[in-house]
Amino acid sequence: MTKPQFINLTGANGKPLRVRAERIDAFERLISETAVYIGSETYKVTETPEQIDALLGVTAEPVRDAAPELLDVLGMVAVRLRAMGGMTQREQIETADLVDAAIAAATGRGDA
Repeated sequence: MTKPQFINLTGANGKPLRVRAERIDAFERLISETAVYIGSETYKVTETPEQIDALLGVTAEPVRDAAPELLDVLGMVAVRLRAMGGMTQREQIETADLVDAAIAAATGRGDA
């Protein structure tokens, strides 16, 4: 995804605000609005930090940072599925492959 040069925000006063994306130094949630810091200026806008992230093309950190235990458990599930009875060998492999693909997608690794 190409990052935008400009993003359009809505000022706390309801007026549109067009901002050069690269000039945004930081932003943070306040009580009822978000403060966007550009140089020495502060702009209060109605968008949430999550909405601003989306407008800027920022993606969430990989799940590995948020929940490493989950990925460890999924890895164990994949190993056990390959060795488990009660399913055909093909079903075991396909299910384990799906778990592996989920891990790869969540961490940004692999072909998933």
